[in-house]
Amino acid sequence: MPSNAPDSAAGAPVTSAIRTAASAWFARRDAGLSPSEAHDFERWLSIDPRHAVAFAELDSAWNTFGKPVRTGAGDDLVAELAHRAAHRRRRRLGAVAAGLAVLIAAGVFWRTPPRGATAESLPATAVMLAPARRVLPDGSIVLLKDGARITESFTAGVRRIGLVQGEAMFEVAKDRTRPFIVSAAGVEVRAVGTAFAVDLRRSSVEVLITEGTVAVDQVGSPSSAPVPTAAATSPTAPLPPAAVVEAGHRVVVAITPSAPAPTVTPMAAAEIGERLAWRHRRVEFSGTSLAEAVAVLNREAASPSAVRLVIDEASLRSMRVSGIFQTDNTEAFVLLLEAGFGVTTERVGSEIRLRRAPIAAGRR
Repeated sequence: MPSNAPDSAAGAPVTSAIRTAASAWFARRDAGLSPSEAHDFERWLSIDPRHAVAFAELDSAWNTFGKPVRTGAGDDLVAELAHRAAHRRRRRLGAVAAGLAVLIAAGVFWRTPPRGATAESLPATAVMLAPARRVLPDGSIVLLKDGARITESFTAGVRRIGLVQGEAMFEVAKDRTRPFIVSAAGVEVRAVGTAFAVDLRRSSVEVLITEGTVAVDQVGSPSSAPVPTAAATSPTAPLPPAAVVEAGHRVVVAITPSAPAPTVTPMAAAEIGERLAWRHRRVEFSGTSLAEAVAVLNREAASPSAVRLVIDEASLRSMRVSGIFQTDNTEAFVLLLEAGFGVTTERVGSEIRLRRAPIAAGRR
């Protein structure tokens, strides 16, 4: 049937302004609508068919995100979304991107607190997260991401670690008489004094070098020749049977049959920081009131001079938020509020003041 509103007709493009308004209404609905707000929301939906389309798309996207998290397959999706978001944010966020683990809308994210979680007088809907830290007999330090397991076998001639599952970060104490070897699914990483992370996945092993150099080898591959250096002369270089890889690079070795050749890829410092954000102290909010979340972040601020959050409107205090954030990076939390929760901010000295953003009912 023909429409009398040509720019609102079915099939017309959904503009960025409409999507922004839909995001604000989505966050406000999850926080709880008053009767007058519910009326305004229904009116906004009815004004233009595109409003309902944009809101339905947003609702569907969050439900899709929530499903793999609930079924235990959320880690890969989170990593992929964080990786894609990093590229979009990097130009305007700079160092903030490294502190942002993941942004999740209220009400769709919940999981059993991991083994590294601590209560520390937090609200019932908040959990402090920190990786397990182990000091090895030689003084080397291992940080274990939640779920990671290792074995260790130290002799007079070698320091050997087996990564059984998960991801671990190694800060190796220097000892040139005893190489430090991490083995994972047939891949060996050999170091003397350096820092690197090893991630054992279903179909590959990823090695990320943050300091010094390591030699990466697949067990059983010919390595009698001198070990070459994997230079970063191209964005992605093939990995020889054994290769010395420098800091600022990632090595991915496939462990499935007929897998492609391993590769060495350079990584920017900001990307490395984001990829290994799990090493830092974080707090997980799961439907936590904004008032409680702000109190936790202010308390956990890195220093007394760090920026502090202040809620200017009482109506915002009960808004529910979810996500995982580094405790020393309130900027990431502010980005979540601005991007998807209908909150506007004002910086006054060392404070960031939070207010509810106005929503024009007929905005397009």
